[in-house]
Order: sequence, then C-alpha cells, then structure tokens
Amino acid sequence: MYKSGKNRLFISVVLGVILLIGGGAFITFSSSSSKYQIVIFSVILLLAVGTVIVTVFAMKRTEKRISSLPDDYKTAYIDAGEAVGTSPLKGSDKKEVMEMILEIFSHAAFADRSVDEVTGNDMKNFIEGFIDAAGGRSSGLYYFLYGTMTMFLYMIILKVYLFLKAGGIDFSLAETRTMNLLIIIFFACVSFIVLPWLMILIRKAASEQWTGLKRMMIVLPVAVPLILIALLVAAADSAFIQKIDIPVPMLSTPLSFAGAVIIIVVCGVLMRYTRRSLYHRHS
Repeated sequence: MYKSGKNRLFISVVLGVILLIGGGAFITFSSSSSKYQIVIFSVILLLAVGTVIVTVFAMKRTEKRISSLPDDYKTAYIDAGEAVGTSPLKGSDKKEVMEMILEIFSHAAFADRSVDEVTGNDMKNFIEGFIDAAGGRSSGLYYFLYGTMTMFLYMIILKVYLFLKAGGIDFSLAETRTMNLLIIIFFACVSFIVLPWLMILIRKAASEQWTGLKRMMIVLPVAVPLILIALLVAAADSAFIQKIDIPVPMLSTPLSFAGAVIIIVVCGVLMRYTRRSLYHRHS
C-alpha cells in the first residue's frame, strides 16, 4: 500500500533511465572503469528497476483492494496512500489511517457522494488532517536525524565495499581502505538534501494531486547529485578539486564501526521521539 503511487512510479522510472544512460556512458567512454565500478553500477540499476517493479505490483494490489470504488475515489485513495506513505508515521499508524480513509470513501461512494464533497474540495487538508491527527508531523530536526542516519548507513556500506574489493574485512589494513572526501560530500548531499527534499515533494505532489508538467518538479532533487557529478567531472583537473580530493580514514576501527551503528540506532529512536513530541505539542 505504501510503496505504491503514480509519483513514486514516475520518479523510479526517471531515475532508472538516468542511471541507465549515465552508467552506459561511463562504461563506454571511461578509460578507468573497473569491474568493481561496473558491478556497483549494475547493483544500483537493478535496485532502480526493482523499485519500479515493486511499485507497479503494489499499485496493482491496491487497485484490486479498491476495485469496488468509483474511479475518482480510486485516484483519491492512491494519492492519499502515497502521501501517508511518505509521512513520518510508523507503519502501523499508516495502515490505520488508510483503513479509516478507505472506510470513509466506501460509505461515501455507497451514498452517491462525490470525492469533492467528502474532502471539502481540498484533498491536501483532508489527507494532512489524518496525518497530523495520527502524529505524523515532521520538522527540520526530524529530517536532520533522517539525513544523519542515512549518511552513516551509506558510509558503512561504502566501507564494507572497500574492504571486500581489497579481499576481505581486515581492520589491520583499514588505514589503506580510506574513503574519498568527494564521495563523502556526495553522500552527504544525497542524505541531507536530496532524500528529504524528494520525500517532501512526493508527499506534496500526492496530496495536491499534481499532474502534467507540474509533476516534473519531483525530478528536481534527482538533478542535484547529477549536476554535482557533472561539475566534479568537468573540474576534475582544477586545483580546488585536487586540493579537497583527499583520502579520509573514516570507520577504520571496529570501535568506529560500532559507533556508526549506535548513531544509526539513536537517530531512529530520536526520530520517533521528535514525532511524538510534535504530536503532543499540537494536540
């Protein structure tokens, strides 16, 4: 239910196409591409394709579940599901909210009422009202914690990749398995800017029922890392890039690895706390 939605499908398809074109160009024209880089690109592309497939099947399941509703209610329910799905609500609360919305829509459709009558001709406030009532308010702190958690998760995955690329996890050689500062900056950009921005835009697009060219706005967050990569490639030989293109001995000990895991867990707990705090403050 929460992995479906026209906007999520749209951005997944766009991202998959961008990855396919960009990765193909890199493999074709780069003289330094290695089998490891090709494997990483292939995994990312498969994840993008997998997201499209999961989204399509989720939409099919949702459409089957609401098959008895009129078309306008189906559209409204799918949009509501996408908006609720990208909210900070926990899974059980999302399920409860969507069950309430489905019950309201079912009774309204049986009574021959239109969607506009039910939502007061304001789909956004209708959906956001349910999200707020269930404690789904978000804040800058919430997205900062989300970005921090995502950032450290990326760093762990990257470090494990560097270890495996060198033949196995051996912390005695950790100082030589360093991460590049530019890569860290890139992942920070994705974690703290791109992903929160994308979540906010998809929720907004669903609740306001964006269509046509306006829906293209949800592609904007994806453009940020692509532009950053293009600038870095174009300025690869510049003195500035060479100055900051330095190795960083991050997560080089078992203790630092454990610390990163603890930070991820703490961020997850604090995200739930900030959500509850906002709910009690506005209730």
